[in-house]
Amino acid sequence: MNLETSEFIPTVCVIEDDPIMGESLRQRLSMEGFDVDIYDRADAAYQGLQHQDCDIILCDIRLPDMNGIEFYQKLIDDDLQVPPIVFMTAHGSVEHAVDVMKLGATDYITKPFRPDELIDRLKAITIIPQTNENDCECELGVSSSMLSIQKHVKNLARYRETPLLITGESGVGKEVVACYLHRQQANSGPYVAVNCSAIPESLIEAELFGHEKGAFTGASKTHKGVFEQAHGGTLLLDEIGDMPLFMQAKLLRVLQERSIKRVGGEQDIPISSRLIFATNKNLEELVKKGLFREDLYYRINIIHTSVPALRKRKEDIIWLAERFIKEHQENYPEMPVTLHESAKRALVQYSWPGNIRELKHNIERACIMSNNGIIREQDITPNESQPNRVFGTNSSSLKSYLEILEKEKIEAVLLQNDGCIRKTAEDLNICRKSLWEKMKKYGIKK
Repeated sequence: MNLETSEFIPTVCVIEDDPIMGESLRQRLSMEGFDVDIYDRADAAYQGLQHQDCDIILCDIRLPDMNGIEFYQKLIDDDLQVPPIVFMTAHGSVEHAVDVMKLGATDYITKPFRPDELIDRLKAITIIPQTNENDCECELGVSSSMLSIQKHVKNLARYRETPLLITGESGVGKEVVACYLHRQQANSGPYVAVNCSAIPESLIEAELFGHEKGAFTGASKTHKGVFEQAHGGTLLLDEIGDMPLFMQAKLLRVLQERSIKRVGGEQDIPISSRLIFATNKNLEELVKKGLFREDLYYRINIIHTSVPALRKRKEDIIWLAERFIKEHQENYPEMPVTLHESAKRALVQYSWPGNIRELKHNIERACIMSNNGIIREQDITPNESQPNRVFGTNSSSLKSYLEILEKEKIEAVLLQNDGCIRKTAEDLNICRKSLWEKMKKYGIKK
């Protein structure tokens, strides 16, 4: 989280028995915008956490009364609200790393460490502010990136003639951003969304522009296309990168003249709607390959918003999960559901290659399968078609755990680059041969 641009001030619980190190951490963390509670013993910290919540725990492994791993296990066993935890130790070892990661720790740093490195890690850790249910300030997410997008889109609402291009991986919530912009415009017109990739090429013109009666076989009556249906409101053309080239030329004319002609018609019909375009493709690459018109690209790319993948805004994961649980409870009020701390840790540790769509389906399944209305880690399971993906860190060795992370990283970057081996190898900073070998090793198909 960008502490410099957020009003939310995270609290760090520091457990360090060395008074010099403790005071140094307190001063540096305070300078960086954190609130700091500091303890020199695990028992004192345990008592403090029973009465005072915190957002991150920074804990030394070796403490006078018990070691940090025992302390963390005690918090879990007593069902306290356990925030993300980072362990510090001057006695770093593979055994310690495996133990804390298997337990659910967020990170692990070995002394001596650079203060800047620690600060960067703490700022990157999931920090989930408590928001009022009636607070409409966070409609797209609580992460700094989504709050920035929300502010940007809200400011755009007044310029209804300017198109918006929304990009991002599949499932990140591009249509949610489009719906938010539509609501901000405060007009009475309808919201219409159409997936360009789902319409057969032979029907796409009639679907977008409509057709006159008798225009072709089966056209038994006049039909209004989505441009007319969205008159006075908002039209989202999703998956614009999959639109056929012949339709791209017709769409460019519509954008220039702000009017359409129905198939089989001669009359120009004015259109008045906010136009939003969305895609998970790299349009610049499509332009270079001749698959997307350059003039259309520049026409729709006046205002561009890129929605980051869920793995890059982990602050939103629990916020979204609790929203989905609330939606489930509204449909099934007789079956209240809560999210256990072990499930929260599992949710945050997973990379979510399917983004919000995958998270929503997973939460829905967990709500149904949970016992006694409590969703625990074992209720949060990965997609059954991906058995090698794991939640948590239950692998038996550090090597296998790191291999799982490497596999998920490769899959995520491949997904981001639409399976392009060259671009994926460049982003991972490895050669294509190494990428192919790793894909073969992990059973990853292009």
